[in-house]
Amino acid sequence: MIGLAQRLSASGLDVTLYLTASGDSPEDLTRLTHHFAEMHDIKVERYEPARDNIHRYEGMESRSLGIYDYFKRSDFDVVYFPLEGGLAYYSLLAKETGLSTLRSQLVVIAHSPLEWASQADRFFFRRVDEAKAAFMEKYCAGQADSLICTNAALLDWFKDHGWNLTKATTVLPALAPQEWRPDNPSANAAVLGKRELVLIAGSRYRDGVTLFCDALDELAKSEAADLDVTIVGGFGKILGEHSGGLFVRRARHWPFRLHMKPRTTLLEGIRQTAVTGGVAIIPSLASATGFFVSECLHLGARFVATSVGGNLGQLRSDQEKALLAPPNAKELAARIKHVLASTDRLTTRIDEHEKVSLWLIHHEKCTKQLATAGRKPVRHKAPLVSVIIAHHDRPQYLMQLVASLEEQDYRNFEVILVDDGSKLPESHATLDRLEEPFVKKDWKIIRGENRYVGAARNRGVKESRGGYIIFIDDDNALFPHAISTFVHAIEHSRSDVCTALAKTFYDVHVPSAPDDAYVSYVPLGGSLDMGFLTNCFGDTISIYRRSIFDTIGYQFEKFGYMVEDHEFFVRILLAGLKMRLIPECLFWYRVSTRGRYRSSHYYDNQIPIIDAYRRHGYKGLDHLYNLFLGQNIGQWQAESFRSNLYYSPSDHDYLRLCDLEPNSQEALQLLAEIAASEARPETAIGLLAAGRFAGFADLTKQALIADQHANGLLELSPTLMTTRVVKECDLKLALVTSSPPVSQRPVSAIEKDGTLVLEAKGESVCLAVLPALCPTSTVSAVTNITFLEGNAAAAEFMLMLCPMHDDPVISVLAAGRDPNEGSSGWTAVPRSQAPLAIEAKLAAPSQRPMNLVLAVRAAGGQSRTVLTSFTKTAVRISAQDQVMRRPPNRAASQSQRARAWTDAQRRSARLATAYPSTLPLLLLPNEVDEGIFLRPSEAGPVVATLERAFPAFGRSVIARVEICHDEAGPFEFAVAACLPGTEGQWQNSGPRNALAFSGWVTVSERFTMQDIVAKLPEKVPEALSIALAVRLPRRSKAAPANAFFRKLVFCWDD
Repeated sequence: MIGLAQRLSASGLDVTLYLTASGDSPEDLTRLTHHFAEMHDIKVERYEPARDNIHRYEGMESRSLGIYDYFKRSDFDVVYFPLEGGLAYYSLLAKETGLSTLRSQLVVIAHSPLEWASQADRFFFRRVDEAKAAFMEKYCAGQADSLICTNAALLDWFKDHGWNLTKATTVLPALAPQEWRPDNPSANAAVLGKRELVLIAGSRYRDGVTLFCDALDELAKSEAADLDVTIVGGFGKILGEHSGGLFVRRARHWPFRLHMKPRTTLLEGIRQTAVTGGVAIIPSLASATGFFVSECLHLGARFVATSVGGNLGQLRSDQEKALLAPPNAKELAARIKHVLASTDRLTTRIDEHEKVSLWLIHHEKCTKQLATAGRKPVRHKAPLVSVIIAHHDRPQYLMQLVASLEEQDYRNFEVILVDDGSKLPESHATLDRLEEPFVKKDWKIIRGENRYVGAARNRGVKESRGGYIIFIDDDNALFPHAISTFVHAIEHSRSDVCTALAKTFYDVHVPSAPDDAYVSYVPLGGSLDMGFLTNCFGDTISIYRRSIFDTIGYQFEKFGYMVEDHEFFVRILLAGLKMRLIPECLFWYRVSTRGRYRSSHYYDNQIPIIDAYRRHGYKGLDHLYNLFLGQNIGQWQAESFRSNLYYSPSDHDYLRLCDLEPNSQEALQLLAEIAASEARPETAIGLLAAGRFAGFADLTKQALIADQHANGLLELSPTLMTTRVVKECDLKLALVTSSPPVSQRPVSAIEKDGTLVLEAKGESVCLAVLPALCPTSTVSAVTNITFLEGNAAAAEFMLMLCPMHDDPVISVLAAGRDPNEGSSGWTAVPRSQAPLAIEAKLAAPSQRPMNLVLAVRAAGGQSRTVLTSFTKTAVRISAQDQVMRRPPNRAASQSQRARAWTDAQRRSARLATAYPSTLPLLLLPNEVDEGIFLRPSEAGPVVATLERAFPAFGRSVIARVEICHDEAGPFEFAVAACLPGTEGQWQNSGPRNALAFSGWVTVSERFTMQDIVAKLPEKVPEALSIALAVRLPRRSKAAPANAFFRKLVFCWDD
């Protein structure tokens, strides 16, 4: 639409761009207004709700009504609407019903209507607004002064699906905004260049991502591995699976390099492809406009696309055959191979100037139609209208209604007042006073028994003489122009019924002016789909042709029935009669807590309506069926790609990725980790770079699992370092000692934040050795030194990267004060100094793992006690060196995979055996590495369960156990895999219904890890629960008891 506005303005026309999107801020609107005014001489207006203050409603109907409210106060020759969203709906209704306030030619442009998109993207409606929009779009396509389809395939789709299109329907190519195109495109700049395929597709199903993957499967059978595949554009979800995860998963079988650029737009991808000489792949399953093909032609980018929708008709027939493939994987792969080797130049069948010329010709035609268009001939005689009033004991309101009838600007009408058994004396007195004036005007008052409103109206119709009937209840009132507008609308539109909008009020008296009330209910009109759910048609106060009562009968007569108008409207539409809504307020509608509708039960109201649909075979409910499926179809069906991941333990991380917002930082990081685990470092590092992570260097440690010649990796890796922070669990493995003359073990302590406290006494050196903490490719280590309170002596510190074959004590004592290879040197620190960082460096990355040594001594050889702490200790590793050490080829797939439990799974442990105990039987330490503590009991096995922790199709579970007390044990440990709900069923010998059981394993050694295994004989296609158990063997004591399950590992076939 913007591209059309720019071309019309460039041709010298006055153009206004009316923005209906509600997301723009005032600052954005100001910027857009300035841009279009300065660059294109276009005025910008912004959507505002209708002036009638629809303060309780903002949906599809309200937006379209607000647009109509703007245009009826404007004076445009031609108005161009998108078909999508039914924005022209109420404007077209106004024109069809002959409202003189709208004279413009209303042109509707169809790109991708909702029903078409539903089929193309394979989705059912999820929201009621979508069903409403589909109804509104269909009406707009049939009622527009002119309908423009952006491609011939869309026009064929309309015809194939039975849409009743306006006679003035044509096909014109879509126009792109000028900002999307460079001023000097390099047409055919790169004929043969980089062997790269760039996917130009979003994450909608119709964009063809799965087709592209299928085509790459075909190419992988024959194409050389020196091909780059680049995915541009943000991620989304395809059948529930993260689109980026889908690519990485499918790439397991591709020898090609895979790159992802989520921050690069699809249009930028085409531009880059034109420069590099790669090939843009446009695998659409359906295309509304063919825009990407058009841009490839405009920019001279090589491409392959599918022969669907708007992609067709833009090339010469011989080039279409070479570049456009049916949406079939083998055909698409064949076209890709051809274009990779081809030097053919591309020529477009129709250039941009020709497109613009076609639109200008059509616009001129619309302008001429405006000059010759006029209202239908004015009738010579006003038809008689019968106004039927149903009254019951509301005399004060009745007089206000009669007053509004006396003010009508339409004179040829009669009034039939039916009193439905009023009982109040005031009511009878009022009727008596009205007898004489009614007789003078040839109006009627009919008194009868209280049979309820449906029967009262029906009797009024039978007593009336008019060719048109208007129903109104005694508590409402008409605007002065109501009857004349009703008559004009029903005749102009040739409808059988015309409903209208109303102004709602709550007071005793009718407001004196329309601006004193508001519209609270915006009827949609004659939609049978929505009519099944609610009265979307309008109020009883409508105009009806008398003939409809002969066709469908009268209103529903049942005492106490409240929605006779709703049921009547349904029968009118089911009979194939025409209903139209007048998008103007024609009457006052009083709302009261004593209103009939608010004192009724919705169930009783709905049953006759359902019966009416049943008698007609529930016809006209296509959108409702669509909506019902969309809202109720199972997630496992609607998200089948995601569901498949559940059954593959190897794809656990892919499943986690599905639950994240596709383009969030968390999702990009997890996708990078997945790519790294799949031996795709070029993919992983590209994702981390695109994510602009603050800790980019540290995050690359997962991206180091591939060929050292991976594209772009060596260029990036010299600046990349991964950092391993020393944690509490690492410090627990430290060997703390001291040099002579002190022989006893020195004082040391470990804090949860990874702080190590050391005490050096006298002339001795106190040191802590962290064995093999520094992996291969380590380049440096760093730590921060802090004195503790009460320590008065200055001290010297050292950090050392020590080869594992060297004695750390000898190495430390031999070190000098100056930094050396792998040593910080002895650094003197005064007592008063703030925390200080020291670093040990290697000239080249380490060839083997090394020990990390932290050392402290009193300064100057003084015989004093020094108490200090080492904090924020970390080891830095070279990414480049790790890459260089990897095998040059993709790692062979393993026959079996495994993963450890997550902290969330560990923390989900629940005690299944409730034995009496003064101390807790189950404890969950803070750190995942510390596992689960179970306290044995003399009462029997103590069992903890982890519900559904074992993945579907798993093969075995390994539990690592440990006794952590010098005087504890021996104990017997066991692990079992059970069906959910049975994991807590244990007896002394073991579980009753386990699918896999390790048996009881006796552990006697303290502070030694031991593994126990439970294996499943057959795979089970659902997640199982894990049971962890400990019991006392004979002659063993329950206390002291430090029995830990340190870790669980789940294994499955790859």
